[in-house]
Amino acid sequence: MATILPALDIYNVGVSSMRSPGYNPVTPHAQYYYGYYAFDTSKSLINQAANNSWISHAGEKHEQRIWANLGSQYVITRLYYENYHDSQPPNPNWGPPSTTAGSRYDGAYEGSIWGSNIQPESYGTYEGLTKLWEGEFVIHNNLNASDPQYITLANTTLFQYYTIDVNNNHTGNFGIGFRRLEWQY
Repeated sequence: MATILPALDIYNVGVSSMRSPGYNPVTPHAQYYYGYYAFDTSKSLINQAANNSWISHAGEKHEQRIWANLGSQYVITRLYYENYHDSQPPNPNWGPPSTTAGSRYDGAYEGSIWGSNIQPESYGTYEGLTKLWEGEFVIHNNLNASDPQYITLANTTLFQYYTIDVNNNHTGNFGIGFRRLEWQY
């Protein structure tokens, strides 16, 4: 059984994109969708996504980075995630129609996971980062329900910072996001 790290807050989560380089703890994100919300285990995994998840600014559908400062070094071997979804009624501006999950197409799709002992810079900057995984994030199911997914990392190194770079979403028209992210060791 993996040990789950405690929830992270605004002071140790950062997000950035090619359009908004550098560390900023509260942007880029859509209103009511801060980066640290994805790491907050008290947030709901069902119903409305606002105030319960992270999603990038409207229109930022490519090249997003979300990272966490764990405060100490850990050998993280697994990421538990719930890809982005919203139980609001389907909106034709959010991509292909969905019966209950609304904007599940704005969930992360292709991406990579990195470890480092220095604070990450903007998306696309990899100096000092070690790649731990590259692949596809599973689209959230079409239900207003939890849909846990796990990524096993072939990691044997202690890192303080863990970074997720997302290249694009699942054909959504709004942004890129996650409902839940938990680093496990």
